[in-house]
Amino acid sequence: EPTPGIAKELSQAALFFEVGAGLDFWAEKLVKGVKPGIRVVVLSKGMKLLKEGGEYGHDHGAANPHVWLDPVLAMEMVKKIENVLVQTDPRGAEVYHRRGADYTAKLRMLDSEIRKAVSAFTIKSFVSFHPAWDYFALRYGLKDAGVIEESPGEEPSPRKMEAIVQAIRRYRIRAVFAEPQLNPKVADALAGEAGVKVVMLDPIGGLPGRETYIRLMEYNLRQMRNAME
Repeated sequence: EPTPGIAKELSQAALFFEVGAGLDFWAEKLVKGVKPGIRVVVLSKGMKLLKEGGEYGHDHGAANPHVWLDPVLAMEMVKKIENVLVQTDPRGAEVYHRRGADYTAKLRMLDSEIRKAVSAFTIKSFVSFHPAWDYFALRYGLKDAGVIEESPGEEPSPRKMEAIVQAIRRYRIRAVFAEPQLNPKVADALAGEAGVKVVMLDPIGGLPGRETYIRLMEYNLRQMRNAME
């Protein structure tokens, strides 16, 4: 829950940036309640979104909101932030453009680093806890061979567990990717049955060593290398 301090900051804000695609609808409602006139900027707007399950389309299923885990899409988000800041505060345009360009250059280096690392992976398939890594996988030529929880709290059936175990063996996957924000119990059980290890991937960050986006993605890349090289 947001603290009173956050509510005070919101009351003084002119802009609220959100990922969108259904991820932070609760926050938008809160923000508009605190500051009715605030401008809400949806960073995923205009992007071609995947549906849960990894397919493109607009006719069925919920959108997958995890666009920020693709550094190329993150560059689009940075550009959108930069443009909105310039519109809102034209006097700061030079600073916003410079910082936007500097940060985009860092994201390009990150993208290059990931491409180089993934090219050395001997295993291109993985099993994830939930569909957080679909955009990342699509960008870098990886395959999510199994998802433990398609939706938060939706534990897999015994039949689905067995199908994931079979996929682990078929693709010679060496690890199941879990997440520090979610209970790893099911991932531990699945990994134990398949005889592989559990490796933590973090889609959100904020923990020591993962305080920035780039540090977070470098951490995740190291974790993937341990399981897939």
